[in-house]
Amino acid sequence: MKAGMGIPATWTDADGNARWRAAASPRFWLAAGRALLELLRARIALSRLDVADIERLNDASARKGRQAGQGGRADAQVANLVGFVVPRIARRVPWRSDCLVQAMAARRWMLSRGIATRIAIGVDKPAPGDFESHAWLLHGDAIVTGGDIRRYHPMVGHAPADDPGAGDPGAAGQRGTRCDPAD
Repeated sequence: MKAGMGIPATWTDADGNARWRAAASPRFWLAAGRALLELLRARIALSRLDVADIERLNDASARKGRQAGQGGRADAQVANLVGFVVPRIARRVPWRSDCLVQAMAARRWMLSRGIATRIAIGVDKPAPGDFESHAWLLHGDAIVTGGDIRRYHPMVGHAPADDPGAGDPGAAGQRGTRCDPAD
């Protein structure tokens, strides 16, 4: 994170875990409040969500928001802020706010700023009989929430037909944090 964005500086404790200063800027606390509200809204919405709804959310975001590259540096700063704050607040709320809740919260927040995003859900089969799924939020090919997605194979929220290569987990970076609140 760049200094001057209202994001607190981080340090690493003895166990190698990233920690952030308690004396954060007012902009950070406003963003934390917004993240809390969006996480609550997403958690409530999740109880009524169907897989087909994810595609509808993605379509609505594409229609209403600016695509990656159209908003320039301002959109990238919003994505960085949202990608920094949402996972950190999600670990501190008293309800379950795992990867899909985080992706839904960040999507709504970014769309309110006119920024198009796409929720993707992928699967991994680490061992016979095991099955893992994971959700992440993309703005173009940049990961906003969801962390390192390389081992997941996208099943929902693939790249649109007119956007080859977007959403390819091999092409996406590793920015962000793993969304499992237990991490």
